[in-house]
Amino acid sequence: MNNIISVAVGNENASGMFFHAPYDAADPETMPATGAEVLALISSTGSAWKIAGAISEDGPSWTPFGSTEGIRMWDLSIARTVETEKGTMTVPVISTDAESMKTVFGTAAVTATGTGFTVDASDGPKNAEESFVLYGKDGGDDLIWTCQHGIVTDIAEVGLTPTGALIWNITITGGWKFTKDTPA
Repeated sequence: MNNIISVAVGNENASGMFFHAPYDAADPETMPATGAEVLALISSTGSAWKIAGAISEDGPSWTPFGSTEGIRMWDLSIARTVETEKGTMTVPVISTDAESMKTVFGTAAVTATGTGFTVDASDGPKNAEESFVLYGKDGGDDLIWTCQHGIVTDIAEVGLTPTGALIWNITITGGWKFTKDTPA
């Protein structure tokens, strides 16, 4: 696979992949909890899961949860807390193919042409809610981050240098879960 990323320096058994699927509130995607489930999900015939793009060697950055705000009672004790922001995953995508651009800019922004595709970012973001999976192997361990209901909320500045890859640094906001699975 050409979407291998390093998740552990010096470990030749480290790799990773990044997938997305449309989110449908009426029929949300089943989220995998093991490496075998990840691979089964993306390889099944007719699966909605697609490779979202290759990730640069810098790898993703995870902020597990966003902000909460305490609702205080008159005596200033906190009665309960409310979540004011979700967690985020920042992913440096280095693929510039149609599927990667659908992840970065939204499916509605990408139009096929006779020889490739066009991304229309002229009138703002067109991202829809999606499900995301980041899957990594670290030796024999499966490392899995899932977001059943997330959305790309930021695309950082993209440098256009003649000596490096385009890096589409996207931030995906949603409720992220992390699973470490050590198969027997």
